[in-house]
Formats: sequence, C-alpha cells, structure tokens
Amino acid sequence: AFSMKLWWNFRHGRSLWASFLVAKYCRGRRPCLAEERAGSSYTWRRIRMVQGLVEDNIGWIVRSGRMDFWHDNWVGSGPLCHRVEVFQNQQVVDFVSGGEWNARLLAQVLQPELVRLVMAIPPPSLHGEDRMVWMLNLSGKFTVASVLSLLQPHFNGSLVATCIWHRFLPITVSF
Repeated sequence: AFSMKLWWNFRHGRSLWASFLVAKYCRGRRPCLAEERAGSSYTWRRIRMVQGLVEDNIGWIVRSGRMDFWHDNWVGSGPLCHRVEVFQNQQVVDFVSGGEWNARLLAQVLQPELVRLVMAIPPPSLHGEDRMVWMLNLSGKFTVASVLSLLQPHFNGSLVATCIWHRFLPITVSF
C-alpha cells in the first residue's frame, strides 16, 4: 500500500523527489514506459512493482488536455495504448481543433467504437489544469485505506474463529 502511495506521489509530480526520479529514470519517456536498469535504487524497483496496479486506478479529469493521449486513463476505461497497435507521443489537446474534437484525425488512429467513446467526452477547454484522480475513492484523493480494500480480499472468517472470538464473550474467556 505504501509503495502504491509512492507511485501516486511520483505520478502527481509536484515534489522535488518526483522531479528527481523523472530526471534519473525516465529521461524524456513516459513514467509508465521507464524501465528498470542496473543500478536502480531499491525505491525505484519497489514502486515499479506496483506501477501497473496503481495506473489501472488513476483517472484524469480533462481540462487543458496536456496529459498523454495514449498512456493516461482520461477516457475512464483504461489507457488507449492497450487497445491499439501503433501510437505516437501525443497529448489529448493534439486531437482538438477549434474547440471541438477532430473526428477525422481520431478516425485515423482509433477504431470507430473508440472514436465514439472519445467524442462523448467534452473536449479540453484549455482552462485550468488537468487533474489526476484516484478512482477508488469518491473524493478522488489517494488514501492508503482505499488501497488496503483493493489489496486485501474480503475476509469471510472461519466458523472456529467466530466461536472463539465472539463479541459477546468476555475478553478473558476468548483469550
């Protein structure tokens, strides 16, 4: 859970620590495309292990459209790079012209059902900053509690345990 929090803070990118990791490990690449290499720190290897799980639960609210068109989950159903074979380094705003989606350009790079999905989303307005949200929490903020609910399977308990540690038994008896 804490490794996932580190990846969230890294992706949020609003700290000196995140800037350092981007400069050291990403070198002009998307964070999700950065690879482990010889000499990687323990922290980098640790957060790379949970990267996929965290990225699956990060969503983006489109405002200026400066997030990655292919690798960020701005459509709400996962990154578009998982659904196509060929993609380039493009931002969401690159597919907007005159304040509207460029349907012709979208049709060149996406299947028709994905074009309809994108067209249903309001185009970037260039007002405000894109916002990263944690999809497991209604507030959109990352919490360790929401991660724990994701990581821990629902506890069904055993019949023996419920008889021994029953809430109506005095603590000395159950102990």
